[in-house]
Amino acid sequence: MKTEYDEVKRILDTHGITDVDDIGYGDECYDDLIKYYMDSGEMPYGVMKARTEMPDVWIADRIIELGILEEMA
Repeated sequence: MKTEYDEVKRILDTHGITDVDDIGYGDECYDDLIKYYMDSGEMPYGVMKARTEMPDVWIADRIIELGILEEMA
């Protein structure tokens, strides 16, 4: 069974993403990530609807928490 880390890393590698700042709202990588997180149930409903937090920020924070990529200064 693939873990969240495995799936997110696969998505990032598929799109050649090496920095969270390279993930743009509405690009193919973002679309794949939001679909993954919505389908997996990991993303809270309020975030999906941008009521409690912006989904792109939540995804970037999650990728950093997983240790896949680091935030570049």
